[in-house]
Amino acid sequence: MPASAPLPLAAPAAPASSASAVSAPRGPFALLNDEPVAEPGADLLGAGRAARAARGAADTMLHGVHILWVDDHPRNNESLVNAFRAAGAVVRIAEDSAAADAALAVERPTMIVSDIDRGGNPREGLEHIGRLRQEGGYTGPVVFYAGRVTPERTTLTRQLGAHLTSSGPEIERLVLRAAAGELSPPG
Repeated sequence: MPASAPLPLAAPAAPASSASAVSAPRGPFALLNDEPVAEPGADLLGAGRAARAARGAADTMLHGVHILWVDDHPRNNESLVNAFRAAGAVVRIAEDSAAADAALAVERPTMIVSDIDRGGNPREGLEHIGRLRQEGGYTGPVVFYAGRVTPERTTLTRQLGAHLTSSGPEIERLVLRAAAGELSPPG
């Protein structure tokens, strides 16, 4: 949960070519924040239809994906959470381990995204996932989205069968892999 400014969800736009009426997507969630760019003299009606179709595809990209996001500072993740929701995911926010446990009691998410440092405990996220794993409370994919990636944190998250990142684009890729059922524990 980096506390910096909202993370960009796509690379900067490339200049439009004369062969295309609509700019091409630049990442998994590029269409969520970017409006298509029509060139002078382009078939605007066709470009509009293509843009609506692309947005419709983006709206359902994560349909059926349920993410439990555990972070005591959820506002730091709003841009990513909103992008995942716009892509069709259901994202539940839990601000502490007890709220996460309550959410898990009623629904099994596709994946958990968690911060490591929560509630004044610099290891709360790790300890919480460790308890869940040990008790069999959750065995699915976990991604720790943290402000710092250190060798110690990398080792501990791998021991939990979880992934660790501080990168917005990387968490997007991990969510897409989890949605496709391809997010296995790191090797």
